[in-house]
Amino acid sequence: MAIRTGIVYKLRKSLRKRGFAGTVKECLRVAPIFMRMMTPSWRRYRAEQKQFDAERGIFTDALIFLDDLDIPGPNVQFGGAYQATSVGDLEKVLDQMALGEGYTFIDLGCGLGRPLFAAAAYPFERIIGVEFSPDLHQLAAKNVENFRRTTGRDIRIDVLCMDAVDFVFPPEKTVLFLFNPFKRPVLEKVLANLERSLKENPRHVVILYRNPSVRDMFDKAPFLRLVSEKPRWAMYETSIAPKSAQVN
Repeated sequence: MAIRTGIVYKLRKSLRKRGFAGTVKECLRVAPIFMRMMTPSWRRYRAEQKQFDAERGIFTDALIFLDDLDIPGPNVQFGGAYQATSVGDLEKVLDQMALGEGYTFIDLGCGLGRPLFAAAAYPFERIIGVEFSPDLHQLAAKNVENFRRTTGRDIRIDVLCMDAVDFVFPPEKTVLFLFNPFKRPVLEKVLANLERSLKENPRHVVILYRNPSVRDMFDKAPFLRLVSEKPRWAMYETSIAPKSAQVN
């Protein structure tokens, strides 16, 4: 499946959708992203991520705006662009977590699934990605197939095509990863679903929040406590967690 992301195509589509003034405003909004992509540090980062993909037979290195996709449902207005997570940053966080076995890794808004394949190097019982774009979901599912064929590893990775607000959290211990995938209206429902699930099945849940633009919602959640914060990261865990299961 090809997703059209060329500059000319995007400009024409934006002009049809937003008009000239709206297109200029949108260009100014995304300009910092493209400026950053021109720096030497970004080129080094891209080389590292391309190597990660090549070793696993997958493709996750892309920047895809929701305007380039046909997404059903009312919550598309609250979603964010797909931008692959820095594997090195995620690995550093996972390395520092003193978690035992029996955890499930969940990525809400997984896009093409790069965090899923990074998590495959750790002893998670299973790995789940949730993506509401049928186009991105299809590409992520293809990545799972290619990963298994290239590496010969039959790891339990499931990619679900659904809106995050409809996702039912499994009852096991969980590491929940969020790369700022949606805005407040959706996040409010997701946190309510998680709180309800924790009341039904009290357990240890760790939340890794990358680019935490609305972290105040987590700070105010009575069932969570802040564990640590780093540049571009905030880490939380359920306040019910026994000390033996807590994150260092």
